[in-house]
Amino acid sequence: GDDWPTTVSVRSATTTLKNEAFSGNAGALYMFDSGFSPYLSYAESFEPSTRTALDSYDGHAFDPTRGKQWEVGVNYQPASFDGLVTLAAYDLRKKDDAIVDTDHDNVCGANGAGTCYISAGETRVRGVELEASWQVTRAFALLGNLAYLDAKFVKFPGAQLFFPKADGTGNKSVSNGDLSGAPMLRSPKWSGNGSADLKVETTAGTFGAFATLEFSSSFGLEPTGLVRSGSFVRLDGSLSFAPAAVRGLRLIAWGKNLTNTTYLVT
Repeated sequence: GDDWPTTVSVRSATTTLKNEAFSGNAGALYMFDSGFSPYLSYAESFEPSTRTALDSYDGHAFDPTRGKQWEVGVNYQPASFDGLVTLAAYDLRKKDDAIVDTDHDNVCGANGAGTCYISAGETRVRGVELEASWQVTRAFALLGNLAYLDAKFVKFPGAQLFFPKADGTGNKSVSNGDLSGAPMLRSPKWSGNGSADLKVETTAGTFGAFATLEFSSSFGLEPTGLVRSGSFVRLDGSLSFAPAAVRGLRLIAWGKNLTNTTYLVT
């Protein structure tokens, strides 16, 4: 029979990789008699990459992802009532995330036809949070949280993006997009919640009622910004009863999204 020329490309590698690093953590807090307790903390993180040398064009092992976080804040516990207020600001940075290598085509992976990656991604998250709790009475408590978030990709070349086709038949993929400076996904600028918790003890048992009101500003669900979740307010709640006659039994009825709010989730 005829002999047909055949070309087979197979990449293989045996890699012994040892990742080790010193991750520092430090913090300081001072408690004043007035109830104020300012604090400062610093933390480092170290996470080995899940990518192998076969995912790299030059066959090198990937750098681990490293992170650093600073946080400064103050706690206030008043003497006049049972409560706690915390105000905190933080800055979190990560670098060397594995991202798509746009300088080389699909020549990586075990079969030599997969996507190539490099250790070059960087992200930055800054935020301010205010939390408060107040035990109004023995049976009734209030809790609240308000957060501002500024999260973005500092360096993210080679992002894979999807855009709708002009004929409406689906999406087309672009693998060399640049999201550097763009907001991170699922990161609303503003969010918060307020909750009320009531417990009433009777001879029959303990009745409970809980309600929480949650809000969020809009945020992106995919890199191009074409799909976003709008701002929303949602109410959840529950009612419970623990009969005194049956120890350990507690009956609970939950109510989710009682405001019938429509919003996108993934």
